[in-house]
Formats: sequence, C-alpha cells, structure tokens
Amino acid sequence: MLRALRVSRSWDVDRMARELRRAADEPVAAHHALVRMIRSWEDRKHKVSERYLLLYEQVFGAEWPLNGTRPDPAAVLERARASPGPAEITAIEETVLAAGASPDAAAALFAGIRDLERQLAALRELAERLFGEARDE
Repeated sequence: MLRALRVSRSWDVDRMARELRRAADEPVAAHHALVRMIRSWEDRKHKVSERYLLLYEQVFGAEWPLNGTRPDPAAVLERARASPGPAEITAIEETVLAAGASPDAAAALFAGIRDLERQLAALRELAERLFGEARDE
C-alpha cells in the first residue's frame, strides 16, 4: 500500500523522504535513515510507527486509505473479478444476436449490458481513486 501510494505520484524513495520531512513539524530521522525506513516499511519488514503514519496521512490527504474515506482495495478487486469484462459482454451480445432472439429478449439483454457497463464504469472510477490514473487495458 505504501509503495503503491508513492508510485501513484511517480515519486522515488528520496522524494517520499523529503515529503515526509516537509510534513513534519518536528525533527525526523536523517535523510539516509528515513530512506532505509521507507524501504523497510514498503517491504513490510517493519511496522510503521504512529508518528510516521500521521505524516503519511498529511502527505497523501484524501488518498490515504486509513482515514476511513477509502474502500478496501481487496474488496474492490474482488468486485472487479466477479464482474464480466468488455470481452464477455460482447460475446454474450453476439451469441444472443446470432441465435435470432426475440425483440423482447434482445431488449432485456441490452438493458442488462447497459447495467453491466455502468457497473464497470463505477469499478473503474473506484480503482482510479484507489490507485491513481487509469491504466490502459
């Protein structure tokens, strides 16, 4: 999570250390030590202390996932895995059209597809809020 937040802003570890230092209102670890600490936290070798968690929250603001305003990334990914993708929607559409479905069945299918597309758009927006810029598919 810490690495993903840092990388979402295209920051290297040195820049992250500078940002944490800038957010602090009292002295923090020396730059080289802070860089080592950040790497250790990102690799989950050590737990981030409350002091530095508060600094991370200041640096990332609304993007900070522990402030209660962000959904759980694992839940978002699970929802995304359960939803059909664009290729699946197209395959369903082509199958029904090829079978010569009745107009009522086709209308119901297209309504379902529009609903799935809205769900995909909502998931994409949520992923963008969680992980930064949208990634090309």
